[in-house]
Amino acid sequence: MAQVVIIGGGYGGILTAIRLSRRQNKAQITLINPRDHFVERIRLHQTAVGTKPRRLSIPEMLRGTGVHFQQGWVTEIRPDHKTLCVNTDQGVITLPFDYLVYALGSQTRRDQVPGVEQYAFSLDLHSVEGLKPALTQLGTQAGRVLIVGGGLSGIEASAEIAERYPALKVELITQGELGSNLSPEGRNYLRQTLTQMGVGLREHLKISRVEAQQIITVSGETLPYDLLLWTAGFNFSPLAQSAGIKVNGLGQIIVDPELRSVSHPFIYGVGDAACVLLPSGRAQRLACATAMPIAAHAADNLAASIAGQTPRALAFSYTLICISLGRRKGLVQWVKGDDSPTSRITTGFKAAVIKELICRYTILSFYLARRFGGFYLWSQPKPQSGFAPAIR
Repeated sequence: MAQVVIIGGGYGGILTAIRLSRRQNKAQITLINPRDHFVERIRLHQTAVGTKPRRLSIPEMLRGTGVHFQQGWVTEIRPDHKTLCVNTDQGVITLPFDYLVYALGSQTRRDQVPGVEQYAFSLDLHSVEGLKPALTQLGTQAGRVLIVGGGLSGIEASAEIAERYPALKVELITQGELGSNLSPEGRNYLRQTLTQMGVGLREHLKISRVEAQQIITVSGETLPYDLLLWTAGFNFSPLAQSAGIKVNGLGQIIVDPELRSVSHPFIYGVGDAACVLLPSGRAQRLACATAMPIAAHAADNLAASIAGQTPRALAFSYTLICISLGRRKGLVQWVKGDDSPTSRITTGFKAAVIKELICRYTILSFYLARRFGGFYLWSQPKPQSGFAPAIR
């Protein structure tokens, strides 16, 4: 029996475990995660304003798959010995593996700008728990909320907060152009909608440092705040680099087209924690939309490797960028297979429904994979003609 250990119980890690269990019966699979419940990261902006998240048990999600769940923190990976150390409630244990799936995801980067760690909230599970009561209290006082970071997290959080707490003065600050990955039509709709919701927009503004109740820009401008939410940048676990696994400058493990570590081919990289070069030559967008197809393909390649077959290069195409703008509006930017925007957009309530259906499908896909032999649907390139949906 091949020993497969998966570290990380996010979107990528769980789908890898379920799909592999349904496609290879000669593997003993262990999934390791610090929490025994799944966190819907794509809904944390909703959690921040008081929406109660569903508590999804990871052992229940894995029920009937034969996957063993081990709750704990991985503290060390020893590739040369094919073992890793896990800190559990019962103490430190050592687990052997023949194959390792590295699926530790990403977090908001909080160490680049002085003061962020001390004064800012972020959209992670622990920080969000404190963000909810702080926003509720501030919402009765017409306080000032600054959100730094013009990516999807910052955009969705600013809209959610402005809609839920209309008395608040909400301002979104971005270092570059807001919606730079969107079409002109998409950018215009995004700006108009946020402005209509009462969100102030400050673009091309770089922060020098954060202090109590104010941020300082590189030009010396001072911006006061009552609450600061930091969503700018990504941070990755140092585990891989500490283990001597080849990583890029951000700390993501570098993988080949078959999703194997270029330095340790028995280690597979999945989701945000891996730097995956797509057929376009660009690294993947860090999102659930890429993590799950990558996870499904990694499971297929693991199954092939265990069976003595040749793994295949990842085939993947983008279809859209989906942004929620509160509970009643949204923006769907339709894109080409290489993620470049087209002129086509879907807006308003229809886009909000599409976004909600996608969020629900991410969870449904786990149960579909468990029930129907590892089923998962994603878009793949079709030679000579863009892309087409494929079931693998």
